[in-house]
Amino acid sequence: MKYRWIRLCQWLLGILGISAVINSCELLDNREMPVEYGQPNMNYSVKGKVVDAKSGAGVAGIEVCHIPHGSQVDTTGTDGSFEISGNTFPTEKLEVRIKDIDPAKDGNYKSTETTVQLKQVKEGDGRWFKGTFEASGAVLKVEEDNQ
Repeated sequence: MKYRWIRLCQWLLGILGISAVINSCELLDNREMPVEYGQPNMNYSVKGKVVDAKSGAGVAGIEVCHIPHGSQVDTTGTDGSFEISGNTFPTEKLEVRIKDIDPAKDGNYKSTETTVQLKQVKEGDGRWFKGTFEASGAVLKVEEDNQ
């Protein structure tokens, strides 16, 4: 009895598997059905400068980070310049966190979060990849923390 039950299950699973393959390979309206995995995404690049809100001078030692994805991080150079790039869910506004990581060196600045407006510079493939977006010349302002 046990052997018959196992053979029946194998037969049913075989039929189910074959029907799944046949259905996944069918053409719809004489067009090929695209097979897609993952989620919509885009490439992005943000180049800019972090400046003191009062003086407008570039601030060194400020960490610029794409949130919520903390792996795209850069620290500003001596003139306040930075560049972050990566791949994320499609958006025209990128959220970034600005954090002073060396307050003893260049003054103490408040951590803040801001939005950078992106512009599409390259079209996607019409499926999951939405293209390449950039913001060049972004100016992010930081305020001194007088505490």
